[in-house]
Amino acid sequence: FDEDTGQETDERLAGVRALEDRISSYLTETFQELSVLLRFPNPESRVIFSNAQVLIQEPGLGQIQVECEGEGVKRVLVFSLIRTLADLRQGKLEITESQEKDAGATKKEETLPEPLIVLYEEAELFLHPGMQHVLLGAFADLEQAGDQVIFTTHSPFMLQADLSTINLVRKHADCGTQVIGFHAVLAQKDSSTRNRLLQIQNVSSYLFADRVLLVEGVSDRIVLRKLAPKLKPGWDFEQCGIP
Repeated sequence: FDEDTGQETDERLAGVRALEDRISSYLTETFQELSVLLRFPNPESRVIFSNAQVLIQEPGLGQIQVECEGEGVKRVLVFSLIRTLADLRQGKLEITESQEKDAGATKKEETLPEPLIVLYEEAELFLHPGMQHVLLGAFADLEQAGDQVIFTTHSPFMLQADLSTINLVRKHADCGTQVIGFHAVLAQKDSSTRNRLLQIQNVSSYLFADRVLLVEGVSDRIVLRKLAPKLKPGWDFEQCGIP
């Protein structure tokens, strides 16, 4: 740290502003006029948010502590934090222009983040199906970065394509809490029941969409989802949460 130039302080401040901007951009997808302010007594990326004061900038009301906001704002803020964390872990967001590096480390070792375990209860609360799909995308980004995400949900829209990652948790009077793999339960059902269970996400997702495109059958839908991002990146169904 150079006390004369304040170089490190300026760099850390720029990093905090980058975080604020990214979190705010996600927050405004649901609450258009709100933004986020972060106040750190001594900001360090490795303990980011542990000592932070999170304030909500609300038009006409000024800066409000997040504890005083409604449950919807609180939940969407957590959602925005997770999406920002996923961007950081994927390297889509840089909060410092330069980082200390071990001279003896390889390039892979320099960029490899320490793995995280993210636990999230009732992940779907206050999120409509489209936003739940976006949250699943953030979880997938964390997984690709080498992290592990464990979340509970009651929403069919939070079901992932990989059935092996889904577990059913049930309480039994005789044996207590039991965890069963969803794919094992599905294998016991007849084909029509399996199809209904797998398609339940699509039954009402169109209610939350701005527009609906009708196709003839399942194969057309599959081809469309693959072809769309090749025609235009903004049409990537998975990344943009298009139902």
